[in-house]
Amino acid sequence: MNKIKYIFLMLLILIPISVSAANEYSEAKYGGTLSQCTGEYQDSNISTNGIAYFSYCMQATCQNSKYNISYFYNTSELKNNNMIVKCTNGNNNPYVKLHKNGCNNYGTCSKQGDIQYCSTIWMYDCSKNTDGTTYGVTKPTQTKTKKTTQTKKTTEKTSETTEAKISTKLKSLSLSKGSIVFDAQTYEYILNLKEEDTNVEVTAVPEDSKATIEVKNNTNLVDGSVIEVIVTASNNESTIYKLTVKKEIILSGNANLKSLNVTGYDLIFNNKITDYTLVINEEDKSININYETEDEKASVKVDNNVNLTNGSKVTISVTAEDGTVKYYYINILVKAKSNTLGIIFIIILILAILAGAYYLYKKLVLSKSGDKYEYE
Repeated sequence: MNKIKYIFLMLLILIPISVSAANEYSEAKYGGTLSQCTGEYQDSNISTNGIAYFSYCMQATCQNSKYNISYFYNTSELKNNNMIVKCTNGNNNPYVKLHKNGCNNYGTCSKQGDIQYCSTIWMYDCSKNTDGTTYGVTKPTQTKTKKTTQTKKTTEKTSETTEAKISTKLKSLSLSKGSIVFDAQTYEYILNLKEEDTNVEVTAVPEDSKATIEVKNNTNLVDGSVIEVIVTASNNESTIYKLTVKKEIILSGNANLKSLNVTGYDLIFNNKITDYTLVINEEDKSININYETEDEKASVKVDNNVNLTNGSKVTISVTAEDGTVKYYYINILVKAKSNTLGIIFIIILILAILAGAYYLYKKLVLSKSGDKYEYE
């Protein structure tokens, strides 16, 4: 009986066990909703010491007329949520190969930021290392037992070192414009830029020297643009760092007038003077004001330009883009109607009176003087 138990236990150890939601015949998927992606496309944790097929939920995001494909979960989230293959034989770096790809038919996108979902199925082989060699098999050695033990320890240390180097994280991230407080565990940032900043040079250094870096969407930047820094490790896993651009909008405070004139009247404008006096005709109850602002984004409002009388004050308020207000004033004087005919009549009347007075003077006074001389 003990021999049968022993044989049964040996068979459990020697025969690979593969437990997987997906298998080599499973179909990769495309389309659907977010809940379908995370609930149906994404497999849960699988433990095996043989071959397993694992389905990942992928996200296709529309950027510059193309869909950018990435893991919906990043590597650390996959591990933290037990959604990844784990080898029970101690192989922490198994052979991984893309088995089926459901993200090939995403086509060309038309709506910026549009998101679709798909899945990929990867084959994990715990019996092999990343390079395809058999896991746990070492070359024969003629060394003594003690030295062989030391060799195994060295191999284990080398394996640990190799595992530590395989990473999809960044070691550092620097930008030619703007600034962020970088942390390898933080994958999304807000990048504040000036309105005129349209391009940003991105310098990214990966933790794993064998990992590749791809920078997307760092040119022709507008408010809301998303710069992506994609880190892809040698095992084809990747992590995306996203920098959402926030443009610093500087509003103009220029509330100056460039020109000011009144139709039919002479008003000499000086951009340093805000108070003017204008003499208008009595029949004019309003004036036609023409103006131009120095800043085209400024707005102008004219008040008190009706029923003008002597002493009226027309107010011109200029409001800049940032809300700054500057006032210009036109003080009104009304010119009374001229009565030329009346004045001429009065003058003629005065002259007539003077002429008559002179005539009487000459007639009365001088004639008396003449009579005196004749009398004598």
